[in-house]
Amino acid sequence: FMDRTVGQSKMSRAIVYEAIYRVWQLRLQALFGKL
Repeated sequence: FMDRTVGQSKMSRAIVYEAIYRVWQLRLQALFGKL
């Protein structure tokens, strides 16, 4: 199980970054939409 997590660390990290990016993108769109 540990080897499996280590093997997918890069992929999961990219998914996390993409999720954070999308959240901020939605927040910025909401802020600019109110302006």
